[in-house]
Amino acid sequence: MNGYPGWMARLPLSVHSIPGETATSLASRLAQVNQVPLREFLRDMGIGIHSLIAGERAALTQLAELSGVPVAALRQGTPRTSDGEAWFAGHRFPAASVGGREVRGCPDCLEAEPGLRGIWSLPFVTICPEHNRPLVTLWTVQDRLDRHEVTRRLPELDLPAESS
Repeated sequence: MNGYPGWMARLPLSVHSIPGETATSLASRLAQVNQVPLREFLRDMGIGIHSLIAGERAALTQLAELSGVPVAALRQGTPRTSDGEAWFAGHRFPAASVGGREVRGCPDCLEAEPGLRGIWSLPFVTICPEHNRPLVTLWTVQDRLDRHEVTRRLPELDLPAESS
């Protein structure tokens, strides 16, 4: 933890939880509603950027306290990486296979609730389990945190409509 002010409780301006959403996506939406850039928000709240991206328990707990979203929900949607391995939904993978530069998603899910789902970061998942529709590339970004700037990037997208 980066000197998290332990006295801080849930932020007065918060967002609702999206099932399966990653912690970084939730943090991006929370930063937006509080009118600060994601990097600044995480720094001010004492949440380590790399800890949050890695799904570390302390970072998820801090975000849960600030957002009011149960930590279990954050764990469910956030791949956890450590020592070259990644875990998601009880399965272990090589960490290099999760969270690459390419960010993918389901246009139908994003239209209904704009936030990144953890399952989309798994390269072998190519179809949305909810809509049975191919995932599309949303953006490709080198910087690890910038990949998760959902609230900045989603408005720039021209998501393709489902073809009949």
